[in-house]
Formats: sequence, structure tokens, C-alpha cells
Amino acid sequence: EDPFRGPAPAAPPAAAGVEGTWRLDLELVGVPTKDPSNDLYGPRVRIRDENRGISAEPCAATLRLAAGAVEVVACEPDFLEGPGTYTVSSDGRLAVTLSTEGFRRTFTTTGSLQSVFGGESTKRTSSVYEIPAGPIVLAGATDLLPSSGDTFVREGTVLVPEAAGLFGAGTRAAPAGSFSGRTSGATS
Repeated sequence: EDPFRGPAPAAPPAAAGVEGTWRLDLELVGVPTKDPSNDLYGPRVRIRDENRGISAEPCAATLRLAAGAVEVVACEPDFLEGPGTYTVSSDGRLAVTLSTEGFRRTFTTTGSLQSVFGGESTKRTSSVYEIPAGPIVLAGATDLLPSSGDTFVREGTVLVPEAAGLFGAGTRAAPAGSFSGRTSGATS
């Protein structure tokens, strides 16, 4: 311990440190089904940033991680499906790969450019944000709680595959929400 710099940071947990039962709190937003820069009526900020942007749909899940495998113990509402896998990188980043039943939200805008007061009878357009059924990755940096020694993820990202490149020939991981989680280390 260096008196001028304070205590040394805790080493990232090894793969064995993340094994156990995890309680996750997910905030699901989704990805737009059309280009947001061309969507006149769509929300401008997708992922919550200090409570700005569009509201997220909460989801609570309990996962069991052991020997590289993931089991979904519970998920409310039904969103995650198992079994899955997990990896821990050398710098302590946890990546959990599961499948999902999908998620879809529609935002309808009322009013128009001529009538900002609008009303329910002046519906103009809608924007759809979704997480398609299929693979999903929960990724985030792990750390240790000094008081209990539990492993936790303070601010992780929910990633889904999205078509990218010329004519959608490739895929990229698009952020579709956030999560936080903690384990007690118990493998029961």
C-alpha cells in the first residue's frame, strides 16, 4: 500500500470468483427498427443517461453461473432463456451469452408540425424499438465488494446483434439496455 496513492485497487475476480447465483436488474430499451437520424418523431436518446432519454422497461433475473455454463433460474417478465455460457476476460470483464424471447415497444407521437397541441385524434407516426428473439450478451466490468467479498457488476450493457455494413452484410453488437448485478458466491 502506497501512502501517497492510497490502497491498491482490488485485482479483478478470476472466473471462479464469478461463479454462484447472480441477481440481475435489467433496464431494457431496445434498438430502433429504422435509422433514428431519419425518424422525425422518434426519441433522440435511447439508453438512459442520468434519467434522460426514453424510459426503460425493468426486468429482474436470477442466473446461476458455474464452470462456464449459465442457467436461468428465474426471470420476470419472461425475457431471458437458458442455457447459456459465460466468460471472464483477463481484465475482469464478464460476458454472459443467453438467448431471449424478444422484446418490442412502440412509441406513438401525437400532434404534428402544424399543430403541436394535437390530441389522441391526431396520431402521426410511431417508432418501434425492439430486441429481436435470438442471442443476447450481458457485458460489464466486475469488481469485489470490500465488506463481503461478493462480486458485482455496477453498470453493464445489454448487447444484441444488429445488421451493419454495406447492405447489412455484417453484424455489430448494438447496446439495447443496461444492467447491474451481484452474487453471493453461493453455488447452491
